[in-house]
Amino acid sequence: MNIILLGAPGSGKGTQAALLSEKFNLQHISTGELCRKEVSKGTTLGSKLADIMKAGQLIPDILIIDILKQHLLESSKSNKGFIFDGFPRTISQAKDLDNMLADLKLTVEHVIQINVDKNYIVSRLSSRTSCAQCGHVYNDKTNPTLVSGVCDKCGSKEFIHRQDDNEEIILKRLDVYSTLTAPLIPYYQGMGKLHQIDGNTDVETVSNRIENLLNADKVSPKSASV
Repeated sequence: MNIILLGAPGSGKGTQAALLSEKFNLQHISTGELCRKEVSKGTTLGSKLADIMKAGQLIPDILIIDILKQHLLESSKSNKGFIFDGFPRTISQAKDLDNMLADLKLTVEHVIQINVDKNYIVSRLSSRTSCAQCGHVYNDKTNPTLVSGVCDKCGSKEFIHRQDDNEEIILKRLDVYSTLTAPLIPYYQGMGKLHQIDGNTDVETVSNRIENLLNADKVSPKSASV
């Protein structure tokens, strides 16, 4: 089972991708993480990526696709599938991904769009923090630490609030999403792969909705909503 998760910044797709990865033994693929790992290896490609990132430039789609292809070739036998978190972001990337997967004789079965109201996203992102040690993300309102002020994963008591998690910047990021990424919704809808989930609630409820969708024997082929 191979999945793409779509959703605006703050929709919770990263959290849901991690939960799905554990529940269904899927490989959680983040292109940003793959690029950082390639840089840390010190490979020729890693050095090229490092130079691009240091210059503050966007990594070309062709390099992203090459990294993904290499990663899938190396890891295809170690799990039951994959889940893309935050990729593709544009129609061009989606088409490149389709072609690359076809070369590997792979396909995406489900594209899940997590729909969240703009006001809810602003509230959620404004309350988001991450552990300064391990990077695990929390939300004071929807996904707090089990023990107040202590990271569930590593026990650290140091947390970071991202500078771009303020209302003005959040709204700009949502505008970018609407322009570049939202067109993916009709793109995948036309393929009969799109399922829409209401994300205006807590993490567990959204997770259960997605799990029920994936476990269902039959899902409407045209933009099923949960």
